[in-house]
Amino acid sequence: MSNHLKEIRQAARRLSKSRSFTAATLLTLVLGIGGTTVVFSLVEGVLLRPLPYPAAGDLVRVYMASPERDVHRGSLSLPDFEDFSASNTAFASLAAYFSFTRNLTGVSGR
Repeated sequence: MSNHLKEIRQAARRLSKSRSFTAATLLTLVLGIGGTTVVFSLVEGVLLRPLPYPAAGDLVRVYMASPERDVHRGSLSLPDFEDFSASNTAFASLAAYFSFTRNLTGVSGR
């Protein structure tokens, strides 16, 4: 045990002599640990926790299909959604959301 204490004291002396290296090392550790914590928090909150809905396994997403245009998972327009909502007999309720995803060229990614 005393050998470990000697090594720790020696490391502390070396770090105190090289303050810029110590600051860079601590900054790297802080950014690495902080970044890892943020990423884990996001993944845990978005992917690992169950959805905050009763019977979350019963949620479905509805797509429009247009085989003649080679569209197999197209988005619903607002008028289509309103028509589906008015004539809905299969689902307990319907909700809509809109996603605006663009890639670097400005063309929709979906």
